[in-house]
Amino acid sequence: MNQPLKHHYLPVFYLEKWARADGRVCRYYRPPGRPDGKTVTSWKSPEYTGYEEQLYTLHGAPDPQMVETDFFSPADNDAAPILDHLIAHGPAGLGNDARGHWTRFIMSLQLRSPQSLAEVQTVVDGIVRENILRGDAEYQLTRQPDDPETIYDLAIQQAPEQLANAHKAFLPGLIDHEIVGQLIINMRWAVMDLSAGKHTLLTADRPYTTSHGFGDPACLLAVPLSPTHLFVAGNDINQLRRLAAQKAGDTVRNANNLVARLAVQSVYGSTDSHLAFIEKRLRHAGQPAVPGVITY
Repeated sequence: MNQPLKHHYLPVFYLEKWARADGRVCRYYRPPGRPDGKTVTSWKSPEYTGYEEQLYTLHGAPDPQMVETDFFSPADNDAAPILDHLIAHGPAGLGNDARGHWTRFIMSLQLRSPQSLAEVQTVVDGIVRENILRGDAEYQLTRQPDDPETIYDLAIQQAPEQLANAHKAFLPGLIDHEIVGQLIINMRWAVMDLSAGKHTLLTADRPYTTSHGFGDPACLLAVPLSPTHLFVAGNDINQLRRLAAQKAGDTVRNANNLVARLAVQSVYGSTDSHLAFIEKRLRHAGQPAVPGVITY
């Protein structure tokens, strides 16, 4: 059986919602090395964009693709019909299992991109190093002159691939964070039909946007579902009502502004009419990306 080496941080079923009749979506990006640094467009099949080769591969593990095959693939399969339901009917009729599956999916959008995964690596590597070094005092008692200087150095020498893969192995647990997941499940959910707006919604390599911590009454999170539908969740029903009362065009512009500014490399649309808008907002090479991993 062929191992899945093309790991989509933007699942095909999700990006397909922005596809035109020929099955392609419009990718907006700044080509590396382009002298003027301008944003350009390219029409791509969802299968051939929004991925990185072996992004979640556990190199050296008995089952190197287990994060992709045992976690992301089932999570995406569970979420695909829920996406269709949300676009067609909104959150009405979703049971607890479906709300759990959708929560897992939107949490994965926050953490599975290359940029966010690198942020996870920084955090996890620090935790692993700290935990290993707790045994350093005992190690120093028996350490020989030719032995590695610290017990952490010894661990790197003995299990380099396991330590290098630690953040990938931690990823499913972070996405399935029980407390955070329950906070999202318990939020008020809504889907806004914004087809009355002049422009369409964009998505990007990091399409998940949020404000405040999940337990904050002012928290509002959003994920574009299609060029005309926006998923929103919040703790305050009045906040959602105020959002619903806005003109569709204002909501589209605000959502697109956040998506374009949070994007690391790529913004996606159903048309190529957003070029000037994205040019003003998409980060340039060398500029730091806005952190994508939220502190809960």
